[in-house]
Amino acid sequence: MGIEIERKFLIKGYSVSEAVSVEQITQGYLFAGKRELRLRRQGGLYIMTYKSSGNLRRREIEVSIPGIAFDILWTFVGRKEISKIRSVFRLDGHVLEVDQYFGSLTGLTVLEVEFFTEQEAEAFTVPAMFRASVEVTSDARFKNKNLVKLSRGQLFRVMEEFKGVLGKNPIY
Repeated sequence: MGIEIERKFLIKGYSVSEAVSVEQITQGYLFAGKRELRLRRQGGLYIMTYKSSGNLRRREIEVSIPGIAFDILWTFVGRKEISKIRSVFRLDGHVLEVDQYFGSLTGLTVLEVEFFTEQEAEAFTVPAMFRASVEVTSDARFKNKNLVKLSRGQLFRVMEEFKGVLGKNPIY
């Protein structure tokens, strides 16, 4: 069973030209309570992921599934779906994933960084290439399983809290 150690930040301002890859992701949730079961289409891959509860550290199991199984299971996702563009950067031995969301979450940009140890995670500082950032690792509202439930108006109200760090218009 895998362990995910990850920190998450709201960011504003970066250049996609430095990305090593950019791809579209569509994901949805079969269930999303304390535990979650997610389906993801990323490029030509179809992935089913189980995640336990937790913030910085949690269990994660990812399994590739055939496209036909994905299509059948996707019928159970309903409206619990997220679309985003992921830009991947490599910096100082870290893989940085920047997700730009669409639909009701348009304008939301999140940086995720995974680590091998909690000590490595705690030592990480957000690179200067991101003009503004605020950590939301422990803020349950920014887990994808919860973002999928937000309306555009709810997102605006949540983001109001971060105007001081991210600027007058925290989502653009």
